[in-house]
Amino acid sequence: MTPGPGFDLAVALLFAVPGPTNALVAIGGARGGARALPALVGAALIGFIAAVAALIGLAGPYVAAAPALGLALRVLCALLLARSAWRLWRTAGAGTTPRDPASPAAVLATTLVNPKALIFAFAIFPPLGGVTEAAEVFARFAGLAAVGMTLWGLAGAALGRGATPRLGAATIDRAGAAVLAAFSVVVVAMGLAG
Repeated sequence: MTPGPGFDLAVALLFAVPGPTNALVAIGGARGGARALPALVGAALIGFIAAVAALIGLAGPYVAAAPALGLALRVLCALLLARSAWRLWRTAGAGTTPRDPASPAAVLATTLVNPKALIFAFAIFPPLGGVTEAAEVFARFAGLAAVGMTLWGLAGAALGRGATPRLGAATIDRAGAAVLAAFSVVVVAMGLAG
């Protein structure tokens, strides 16, 4: 089934909501400006496409058959998000380092466990028929995701240019860490409630 405008709207709205990947892309934009965005957005796109495809194709049937597996996946996601938050908090204001929590590698790792991938896979994506249809749906998703994450990165770059001297890089990094930590708590709470 080819997705309609509802798909586009749902994807755009979910990318408008702050989340772990958006937070890291914004922090990366604040640190590196617009020139950092192609690598960050590219890493996030790879992560989202891989995560959604794996959830739909591999985990979907098992999660449907064993709800406890869904809870275990959410707890694992929450732990990984909490780890990213801790690393970002600990290195706040340090700028880019080889183990930078807002690097393309960190964006990819965070995106692979982003709870939004669960929502995309199990609530927003339509049932996928053949390869051609799946490719069309993923291409539309990738285009919308790229726009959403680029906007987050540009907002971060603008914040970095205008606010870093007043707020300080450490404050921006710690705000991002707080967002990641909050998402890890929300993911666990949603898993326990559902």
